[in-house]
Amino acid sequence: MDTFISNSPADTFELGRRWAAELRPGWVVGLIGDLGTGKTQLVKGLAAGLGVTGTVTSPTFALLQEHSGGALPLAHIDLYRLESQQEIVGAGLEHYLTLPDGVAAVEWFERWLGSDWQPGQPLPGQLHVAWRRTGSIRPMAKRCGSSGFQTRAKPGGGSFMKILAIEFSSDHRSVAVLDGGRLLAEQTVTEGRDTAAVALIESALGQAKVGRSEIECIAVGLGPGSYTGIRAAIALTQGWQLALGVKVLGVDSLEALARGEQAGGRRGEVTLAVDAQRGEFYLARFELAADGIRSIEPTRLAKREEYESLLTAGRPVIGPGLGDTFPAAEHVGCLAAGQNDFVEASQLEPVYLRQVDFVKAPPQREIPPV
Repeated sequence: MDTFISNSPADTFELGRRWAAELRPGWVVGLIGDLGTGKTQLVKGLAAGLGVTGTVTSPTFALLQEHSGGALPLAHIDLYRLESQQEIVGAGLEHYLTLPDGVAAVEWFERWLGSDWQPGQPLPGQLHVAWRRTGSIRPMAKRCGSSGFQTRAKPGGGSFMKILAIEFSSDHRSVAVLDGGRLLAEQTVTEGRDTAAVALIESALGQAKVGRSEIECIAVGLGPGSYTGIRAAIALTQGWQLALGVKVLGVDSLEALARGEQAGGRRGEVTLAVDAQRGEFYLARFELAADGIRSIEPTRLAKREEYESLLTAGRPVIGPGLGDTFPAAEHVGCLAAGQNDFVEASQLEPVYLRQVDFVKAPPQREIPPV
């Protein structure tokens, strides 16, 4: 979870103004903190960043103030006077807290979360900011947009593109469903080659309440990694495009891993490594910053000695099999949400940097009968 230090109301306002650039339709920004911690001030900053020109005040007695005229409709809600989820639903606010038409900024958000709120009460002077999706609470920075990747609207307007993301480059195989940059569902298994891929996809679609025909784009992780897993993901993608004509994007799995680490709060330079067998490793270097990731060195093959020298020198090296770090479909989808360079699924190939070499077998030799 990212931490920001505000030394004044102006700092809090400016933080909200900057965050406004990351907001997307359907987001709920939950604000949890004692009186005087800056909840309303942060919402004022969000409103300013969205271009709202009206006065923003805390709707403690009105419960709801709706602001239009900005880049997105903003619903400002104050739950201080409501004690339970039942009262909130009875007040007609459920729609704003589950899937608002624009953005909902909710003060005293813990009243809606009820027993779901696990991190504990904020310390005096602290303000917790969280966004909510079904069944989970994550830091706001977890959103795809927090790394500067822009989701795209459909040509001619309308809702964001629904993406099915598939990441099978490691033993942790996952499928995610996203609406633009908003994660709807993700399923992960650790069965490697024994993964029931179609069942995994159906489970994710069911969790997201999205039908097969609603998927507009498939984003697939191309590795490097498990050649068998990547080929299986590509084959599924090719069949889906052939049957339903969806758009297709290929995504570098190590870039997705870097994106996941950045979203989880890691900062600084990091080397990503994947065992390529034959005494070699795939290596790539990224810079992880608060505003996104930057490739320092693209994926390349390196000898085991170089890989081990990085470990000996104490350089941060992570990757599948080197701890609990694996590329995830969620971040494959997040990266795809900011792209439009669609390809034919038949053109997809796993990342494989070795030269293809083979020795042609000699012609068969006729052996005369004895």
